[in-house]
Formats: sequence, C-alpha cells, structure tokens
Amino acid sequence: MDNHNIELVNSFLDAVRKRLRKREVTAAVSYLLTFAILALFAGVLGDHFFGLPATVRYIYFGLLLLSTAGFILFGIVRPLLRRFSRRYAAKLAENAFEELNGNLLAFSELESTTGPIAGALAERSLQGIERLSMTDIIPYRRIYQNTLLLCTLLFVFSAYTILSEKSTFDSLYRILMPSSAIAAPTSTALRSVSPGNYTVLEGEDVVFRVELSGVLPAEVLIRRTSGGKEVETELDQTSSGVYEGIVPAVVSGFEYSVVAGDASAGPFTIDVHPVPSINSVSFEVTPPAYSEREKWFSTDRSFDVLEGSTVRATILTSTDIRSATFLRLGKKTEMERTADRSATFEFKPRNDSSLFIRYRDTAGFESAFTAQYRIVVLPDKPPVVELLTPADGLQHPINSTLVLTGKVADDVGLRSQ
Repeated sequence: MDNHNIELVNSFLDAVRKRLRKREVTAAVSYLLTFAILALFAGVLGDHFFGLPATVRYIYFGLLLLSTAGFILFGIVRPLLRRFSRRYAAKLAENAFEELNGNLLAFSELESTTGPIAGALAERSLQGIERLSMTDIIPYRRIYQNTLLLCTLLFVFSAYTILSEKSTFDSLYRILMPSSAIAAPTSTALRSVSPGNYTVLEGEDVVFRVELSGVLPAEVLIRRTSGGKEVETELDQTSSGVYEGIVPAVVSGFEYSVVAGDASAGPFTIDVHPVPSINSVSFEVTPPAYSEREKWFSTDRSFDVLEGSTVRATILTSTDIRSATFLRLGKKTEMERTADRSATFEFKPRNDSSLFIRYRDTAGFESAFTAQYRIVVLPDKPPVVELLTPADGLQHPINSTLVLTGKVADDVGLRSQ
C-alpha cells in the first residue's frame, strides 16, 4: 500500500511540473503575440502621423527583432529546456493548500522515496492532494487576462484599419521591410500616374491621366518646370477618382510631379524626340553596258531611265535608322542600312512605276512616307536596216561582183554602220 501511495504522489508531482512548463510556454506565446500586435500598431500609427523615414524604420525593425528574439529565447525556449524540480512543484502545491502541513514538501526533499518514512509522508500528502485541482496549484488567470487584452488590441487594430483613410497594410510593409521604396501612406492614394516617364514626338500633346482612391482632393495638379519657371496644370475630373489633362504641342523636355491632396508622386521625365523625317532621296542610274552611257544622278521627283538600267536609291534621315521600307508597285522591300542615318536599295525597273519610302528610327518612331517619286522607263527600240542597192528585181551576171549598199539606224548603242 505504501508503494502505491508513493507512486501516486510521484505522479502528482510530475503532473504539476508538466502543467507548469505548459503554462510558462503558453504565457510566453500569449505575451509575444500581444507585444507584436502592440508594437506593429504603434509603428502603423507613427507612420500614419509622421511618415517614418527609412532610418527610423530600420531602428524600429531592429528593436522589434531583438525583442521578439528575447521573448522566444527566454519565454519559450528556456521553459522548454528548464527542469522544474520536484521540490518546486511541491512548494506550489503547499502554497495552494496549507493543510498539507509541509508533508508534500518533506516528501519531495527525500533522497529516496522508498521506506516507511516516504510511505507515511505520501499517505499524509494524499489526504490533501485529493482535495486539490491543478487549477488551484497553477492558475491560468494571467493568461486569460492577457488573452482578453490581445483580443481587445486586435479589435482596435482591425477597427482602425477599416476606418482609417490611410493604408495600414502599406505601413506594415514599410515597417517589416524598411528598405522598401513604398511611400508613406496618405489619405489620398495615387493608384496610377500616366504617362510617367515618357518620350514624345516634338510638337505632339502630352496627355496626363491620374487615378486616385481614398479622400478625393479639391484639385489635382501637374507641376512642371518650363523655361526655368514652375508651371501648374490642373487636371479635370472625368469620372470618380480619374483626372485627365493635356500639355499641348511640347517642343522641349521637362520634369513633372503630381500633387493630389496629401499625396504626391514624381518627379517624372518627359523627353522630346525630334520628328523622324527623310531629308533627301537621291538616285544613281547606271544604264546598260551596251549603251556606253555614263551613270548619272537625280534628285527629281520624276525622271526617265533607259530600259535595262540599274537604279540605286539612297536616303538621308534626321534620326538614326532602325529599319527602312521601300514601297514600289504595291510591294514593300527592306532597304539596306549603310550608316546610322542612311540606307539604300537597288533595283531594275522594267515598267513605269511610282515609289515611296519611310523608315523607323532607333527610338521606335516612324517617319511619314515620302512624296511620290515617278520613274518612267524608256524602251530600247530595235535597230532599223534599209537596203539601198541593188534595186529589187535586178539581174546580175554570174561570177561578177555584187555591191550592196544600205543604211542602218538605232536609238541606242550603235557603234558603226
């Protein structure tokens, strides 16, 4: 019977130590969650009201990491590794129930739990243990109180997130990722800015489009620097949260920023690209070799070439060429780029034709087609031979010399007659 009582008391002390470890770990997790929510909430409030700079966010994030690591190390890891003594468990039980009269504490201090003394102490301890519960010995009251505090914080944090005009999630991201380039949240949120950084053709309009959410301001402005002066352009609201405006006929680049209530974006850059144009078109005409004519050049809109001639068209452009297109008889042909701003194409016209040329520059802009160039092909007429003598029907003696005379004519390539 003594051994049975001893086993029961030992089991009781082991249960107390196990519950004690569980309570310490549970309490640490509860405190850690409460601290984390409170710290993040405080960081969000600071970012909303003061727009925390990167340096402050780095320091805050470092302190948050150190505090969290400390909680985990001393509040969770340490209790898990700690060996709670039987004496400490017995003392907690004695504090909860004084009628144990030190019997359980004396039992826990015995070097050996066998023998009549251990049996007697175990029997006396059991009389008190039977009237105890684990809740009496190791209460969870502080954990329940902290859980209530945690729920209250979560409710307040959630309510603030819903009711706040500024983004809580942006601030959380800025705090947890202090190197982030996300701007501090504002009551007015800039969802998109168009065209952003952009290249426009010289003389074209720049169309601005801004999309907002949150608190919509009374005005949305484009602030740009032009001629050393700051110029403001107010955008018109075209629909809910959408604002548009135009800066017409831009001839020089500029930087601009968008200002909408307490939100802003920029600076962005507008670059102006010169209009791609074909400055000149020249033609090199090489007549056929048999004609013995010299090659010649033309820049005329319309000219004649001898049938069989080779024509090489060369263009000079205002901007660097990516590709050039030669359009003739409804067929497009790629020209060969010979330099940054020149290209050429060689062909042999067989029929009268019109041709047009355009190109795309390295910035991706296309020129207009050139005006029409007209090539007229002159046919090479066949040679004409006329027999003059002898006359038709003449009778001539056998073995005598017959003299023939005639006349030969050709429009091209006649060397002798």
